[in-house]
Amino acid sequence: MADEKKTKEKKEKQPKPPKPPRSRGERAVTLALLGVLVGVLAGAGVFWAMGYIHTSWDGTKRLILPFFARVTPPPTHYSPAPPSLAPVPPSPSPSPSPSPLPPAPDVLKALYITADDISDPDALTALRDSAASFGAQVVLADRKSDGGAPVDETLLQDAAFTLGDGFTYMAYISLFQDSALARESPELAVKHSAGFNWLDSNGCLWLNPFSDEVADYLLGVIAQAASEGYDAILLDNLCFPYDGNLSTIDYGERDGDSRGDAILAFIDKVLDLQIELPIYAAVTADTAAFGANPEAGQTLSDMQERFAALYLPRNDTQTGPPDGSLVILREVTSQ
Repeated sequence: MADEKKTKEKKEKQPKPPKPPRSRGERAVTLALLGVLVGVLAGAGVFWAMGYIHTSWDGTKRLILPFFARVTPPPTHYSPAPPSLAPVPPSPSPSPSPSPLPPAPDVLKALYITADDISDPDALTALRDSAASFGAQVVLADRKSDGGAPVDETLLQDAAFTLGDGFTYMAYISLFQDSALARESPELAVKHSAGFNWLDSNGCLWLNPFSDEVADYLLGVIAQAASEGYDAILLDNLCFPYDGNLSTIDYGERDGDSRGDAILAFIDKVLDLQIELPIYAAVTADTAAFGANPEAGQTLSDMQERFAALYLPRNDTQTGPPDGSLVILREVTSQ
């Protein structure tokens, strides 16, 4: 009995044999699984980042992550603009003495500036010198970019202080293309049929042109810009999204409504503001070439009846700095 107990204790004290090493096949499977996991995470990261790629008015693409973005939306996003709203007289602060804006000029050479340009006076001075050699007649101030909320209301005064007289100051306002507000208030965004925010081919988000709340917000932005002392206003992205996988868009209850009627209804609301400034609009290439762009909701003849002039924004590929600050606006005429 004692011998059996000693034998049992001896067996228990013996070290367990080591596990056999993994075969090459097992290691390959593990590495393959890790590779798939890394690929899935990388793909998810790229898909997430697409929502923060902004295409500026001059065609430049930038990745603006939310924790680096300088977007500061106003505290009241959607204050309806009353139809009877009249322009507020500009403040008595120093303002430029602009050159007269020609009525419906065939070509406008413009210096396109943003709030970032204003923050660097030396860079802005360099742009002024480039604009002089370029023959720019207009300063196109990025009052509301296609990537986000309106900038500070002092943009015009800050630009005029550095650039001085001799320019016509025009407020650039991007309307329905607005990635920042679409992310902040997704209920106002153009939706994918799967329920999330729809992205166009440039990774940008759009506000729903069928939404009355969106219209009220944009009308407020236009009316505010008109009160700040600009000489004219240029409206861009005055349309439905027209570039990307359009078959996946879901406009909700108004999905089957006329896009053209919706755009014209918004334009008429802009005219109801009774702004005493020339208001221009940029149109899509198809609208200019074919007289209409049904996907965008634009008809050339209807828009020409309502605006001082229509322009097709184009970059100047021969002249100007590589950052695209110098641009050419060419007028779109009747077919």
